Amino acid sequence: MSLEIKGGILRKYRGDEPGVDIPDGVLAIDEYAFRGTDVHHVSIPGSVAVIGVYAFNDCHRLAGIEIPDGVSVVGGSAFSRCKNLLSAKVGGIIIQERAFLKCTTLQSVTFSNHVRIIGDEAFYGCQCLESIVIPDSVTQIGSGAFAGCERLRTVTIGKGVRNIGERVFACCPHTKFVVDPENPWWISNGDGFHSRPDVQEEQDSSFIIEDGVLKAYTGSGHIINIPPTADRIGVGAFYHNPRPTHVNIHAGVTSIGALAFCGCRNVLFINFTDSVTSIGRRAFAQCWHKRSVSMPAHLRANWRAYFEQA
Repeated sequence: MSLEIKGGILRKYRGDEPGVDIPDGVLAIDEYAFRGTDVHHVSIPGSVAVIGVYAFNDCHRLAGIEIPDGVSVVGGSAFSRCKNLLSAKVGGIIIQERAFLKCTTLQSVTFSNHVRIIGDEAFYGCQCLESIVIPDSVTQIGSGAFAGCERLRTVTIGKGVRNIGERVFACCPHTKFVVDPENPWWISNGDGFHSRPDVQEEQDSSFIIEDGVLKAYTGSGHIINIPPTADRIGVGAFYHNPRPTHVNIHAGVTSIGALAFCGCRNVLFINFTDSVTSIGRRAFAQCWHKRSVSMPAHLRANWRAYFEQA
């Protein structure tokens, strides 16, 4: 098996085996790692926190995938155009835009109750999907998320969904909708759904923190103040998030995980203190404003690994 692993990141698969078991301990599957390969089956361990953008794009022989709950981010277009993908068990917290776009034979999608965000056009053009159950954990469904799913017959929307984008189910002519009656934001009449009148928006935490580790940010703010309850920033916590421009990391944070701010192209300023003792590989990759990262002197020797592009 030809897996190139560096700093806990699976950088590239160079083999031709039909089945691949990614070893436990791998923290992330990098962008384009399996793109266009002939893998039929890939086993992803619970240690993986990030599945990178385009990681499995155009894997035409991939028949099924199971994404563990330990994943924080499934990157944009990660499984797009896997034209023979039949089933997907989707864990993780954030499913980014176009993650499963035009998986035209996808028949079954099961979301775990860890999923919080389903991104724009995440399942656009999945023509063989017939039913979808959105669990209570999901708070946001992006624009066009299930557009073009022509055979979609039933959609069940959980009680936690508060934000639904435009044209989410466009070109789904035969779909019937059921919204959990306990959902305070939306209601359905079977043929469609609409917002409840006179409902005040409730604030929900934008930071997913588990055992002191900030695993994901689900908000829309540009100025980010890391909460005091987080003492570590996890692998891929802000992976390819276009919103943050300024990030303030308080003195209690001791580590920043691999790929933590990778792809945050609009970040102008990241400030952190001497309390940070370790930074993972590619933590600031594709952050184009490198000079705006205020880094303690004791960490500067390895700066190339932090900003490594590929």
